[in-house]
Amino acid sequence: FPSHDNDTEDKGNKMPVLSYDYLEKWGKGYTFIETGTYIGYTTMMARGWGFKKLHTVELIPDLYEKACLRFKDESRITCWLGDTPDILKENILPTLEGEATFWLDAHMMGPTSYVPNGVAGSSKYGPAPILHEIRAIAEHPIKTHTIFIDDQRLFDTEIWNNVKRSDALKLIRNINPNYKFEWLDGGHIVTGKQIGRAHV
Repeated sequence: FPSHDNDTEDKGNKMPVLSYDYLEKWGKGYTFIETGTYIGYTTMMARGWGFKKLHTVELIPDLYEKACLRFKDESRITCWLGDTPDILKENILPTLEGEATFWLDAHMMGPTSYVPNGVAGSSKYGPAPILHEIRAIAEHPIKTHTIFIDDQRLFDTEIWNNVKRSDALKLIRNINPNYKFEWLDGGHIVTGKQIGRAHV
């Protein structure tokens, strides 16, 4: 998950950490699902790659409204407002009929030029809802989605209330024991980022 914990996120680093190369190698299906819209760069990139249906979920109303405005003429893109595990479980996954590519990127964030006061995260799920998101994905009948998780460095830290990477991996293995894991270095775009990817 990108933490957006300082303005380097939106000053001079205008590209998402997700890349065409990653999608070419590991993208699955016709649907892209992002948690944590922020400014919408990742969804824009995924749209350009060619997904036929894209969902992006944001907790902060101002960012959600900006995304709706940005994508108002994009019939392929649906913006959602709310807690990501709930939107996944109640709105997106029930309509998903095939394999999909997930980009899990919802979390607290510090002050940025777009959100000057930052946000502590969800009052329901805390600063990093990643485990709840994976549990929602686990309820879907298809067990071979590709799952990207950004900002691996923030697992097992106080920033994320010590959410454990090992717990996330265990939940993913419970979805499908054949999942394979790879750590992808996104530092060439934003220093210090790490991406995890689970695929079958």
